[in-house]
Amino acid sequence: MNWKIGLLALFIAPLSILISHGVGEKIRKLSTEQRERYGFYISWLFEVLNGLNEIRLLGAIKNVGRLFNEKNKELIGVDNKINERKWFLRGIVGLTQLFLELSMYILAIYLIIKNEISIGLFVAIISYYNSC
Repeated sequence: MNWKIGLLALFIAPLSILISHGVGEKIRKLSTEQRERYGFYISWLFEVLNGLNEIRLLGAIKNVGRLFNEKNKELIGVDNKINERKWFLRGIVGLTQLFLELSMYILAIYLIIKNEISIGLFVAIISYYNSC
């Protein structure tokens, strides 16, 4: 509808994609680490439960309890890192979208003032943008 507004959209949209991809890659790495740690944790827990009688006989219940708590803290720590990155991603993508919308409004207002586009065209552009 207007090449200037289209050019602005073509500039900012890839920026949002690049940011999403970068943070998404970090989330995937952390998720892989979390799955590996969870797998080790489950196998360790299975061995502990199978050897519970031996652990009681050796008097190692406190040591096993301490290890259990440490392994839980590790899993929770990785999960928290993943959640932090997800919130960061949502915030950055939201901020980028807000920047695009504000830039489009500012450019559209400038073009309306210079009589390069009409208010009706501006409404059509915004309606189209909001439908995507």
